[in-house]
Amino acid sequence: MDIRIEMFNTDDGATNNYLSVGLTQLPSLYFIFSLIYLCFLGFWIFLCFNNQRCVHRVHLLMGALLVTKALSLFCATTEKHYVKVTG
Repeated sequence: MDIRIEMFNTDDGATNNYLSVGLTQLPSLYFIFSLIYLCFLGFWIFLCFNNQRCVHRVHLLMGALLVTKALSLFCATTEKHYVKVTG
């Protein structure tokens, strides 16, 4: 005898959502924040190119931090999305 148990929420009655009720909006929220960090990175690059005389290594490190944070949020987006869809 095989028993299979699935626990999921339904968003609109047709699609299954395997995330908890409070976590259902996380994939889209993480994606929006990753786009915001990429916009900050573009603004940071713009500022660094306009003030090249004042740019030091710590400013490049700050740019690397923005890239790392954006990639981290994007990876969290894909993880939560696949958990939401496949369980």
